[in-house]
Amino acid sequence: MLLIVSTSVAMATELGGLVGTAAYFVLGGGSIRSLAEALDCASKNLTEVASDPAVLDHRCELSDFGGRGSSVELIAFAALWLAVGITYWLLPVYRLRRRRLRPFRPDVYPDIQHTLNGLLALAELRCPVRFVVDLRDQRPTGLAFGRVGRRHVMLGGGLLRLHGIDPEAFHAIVLHELAHLRNRDVDIAFLTLICHRLFIFAVAVPMVVTAPFALLVGWVLLPSLAIFQTLLIAAQCALGVTVAHVLGAVLRSRELYADARVAMWTHGAHSLRRLLRTRATARTARVPLWARRP
Repeated sequence: MLLIVSTSVAMATELGGLVGTAAYFVLGGGSIRSLAEALDCASKNLTEVASDPAVLDHRCELSDFGGRGSSVELIAFAALWLAVGITYWLLPVYRLRRRRLRPFRPDVYPDIQHTLNGLLALAELRCPVRFVVDLRDQRPTGLAFGRVGRRHVMLGGGLLRLHGIDPEAFHAIVLHELAHLRNRDVDIAFLTLICHRLFIFAVAVPMVVTAPFALLVGWVLLPSLAIFQTLLIAAQCALGVTVAHVLGAVLRSRELYADARVAMWTHGAHSLRRLLRTRATARTARVPLWARRP
């Protein structure tokens, strides 16, 4: 919720400012000179009329530039959440088509279907689950995704073969994906990733493009507001770092709780620990000796 609220407000403010600035220059007939004069007037009269913003707007003619800022930001906020909702609703369909996932066929894999029925009973899910397969993926991996009312679990081709080679490992991987559905964290992950990507394109990229220009305008045209502009850019950079850390924390925590759920179902998750230990050993073996931590 911290990530969603903070990024939504930041994106709405950023987009609202960009739209308001474009409207000022394109529709309002404003210019850099008139904007500089209005901001310079505001910096000189701010102490005197700070208690009455209407007087400041009238004296410095700021209403043409920022009078509709709040309404523009609210519209941007609503548009952003409309985009988030549409993306959330269509993303599962896009993932199914992009990866060319096909429905799991019980008649082709009757033994695996029997195992999946037992795992579903163990998980005690309250939502229907549709299993799909990606026979091109030769890794022993799975993936839980979907939206409300339409949940999917992807089984890779390598995971299907693992059922006959190491049934306990197969159980651990599938239970881990079912645990995501049981913990109801699929929607959290989707919204987190969507907000993060929107933040990159709606805030981070425009900030990188406009920050040098804003600093140049602040230091050259309005030295009195340069410190404020510098602090504003520093705050946006701090927000970007916070968003990155919160993204990592959300994704790591959902994996941790999924593993904890598997441990509850299997009374210790011995097969999951063995599988993770094997993967960690294989990953370490691929790292050069000089790059390994002591």
